Amino acid sequence: MPKNNRFSPRIAKVRLVNFGSNILSTDYKQIGTQGIDLRKMIDVGSGYPIRIRIEQGKMLVSADIKDAEGRMIAQVIDNKWKINPNNSYDRNFDNNAFEVIDKQKMPALQIAITQENMIYIGGIFNLPTGKATVTPNGYLWNPSDDQIPESIQRIFVYPGDKNLGKRAP
Repeated sequence: MPKNNRFSPRIAKVRLVNFGSNILSTDYKQIGTQGIDLRKMIDVGSGYPIRIRIEQGKMLVSADIKDAEGRMIAQVIDNKWKINPNNSYDRNFDNNAFEVIDKQKMPALQIAITQENMIYIGGIFNLPTGKATVTPNGYLWNPSDDQIPESIQRIFVYPGDKNLGKRAP
């Protein structure tokens, strides 16, 4: 169960990042100073709305989470949530992962420490150039609505406020 109602993972020496089954081997110090550049893994013609860095042994995540129409669902800045009350979303997290789901209950963003040295990044990313569904097994570019539920599984049980930190079976 997370302490202080906040995602705050401590990590040892992350060396691998899994983004759509692409594995980036990186230096722990580089993540700390430069963050993780997802464009090195899958180039979609625009920047990703996610920044991950490590500071004093803690993983800090910043993300702009948008729906298919480009409206802001939520924003995370160094693990602190900013909510857009005009859009519907839910979130859940524990000490090793966090997830944001959209109004269709689909994961808009997933970040998890899956092994001692690996960070998994996934979700349904609505980008200016299209939609990417990213899972541990690969990614789909501009998937049909039928393909999305089959390709990505939720990490947590919802609603998050009643199931804080509870993992999906």
